[in-house]
Amino acid sequence: QRAIDLIGRTALLEFKLVDEQRSVEEALKGRVPAGDKVYYSRKVDPVTGQVRRTAYLLKDRTLLTGEYLTNAEVRID
Repeated sequence: QRAIDLIGRTALLEFKLVDEQRSVEEALKGRVPAGDKVYYSRKVDPVTGQVRRTAYLLKDRTLLTGEYLTNAEVRID
């Protein structure tokens, strides 16, 4: 049962391009260009608990998914 629960909660990793040719502000006003979608990041301040959301205008097409990754590690450039 634990394995089934973990599989059901597994995140989906997708890589999408940012649409740098169009304005996220215009998209937030309801004018989302065809082929694009607005996505949000969410950050919580650990001290105040305040939540901040940032909007991004991304191409709707997924270029790469996690199914192609075999290994990952954290590294500082």
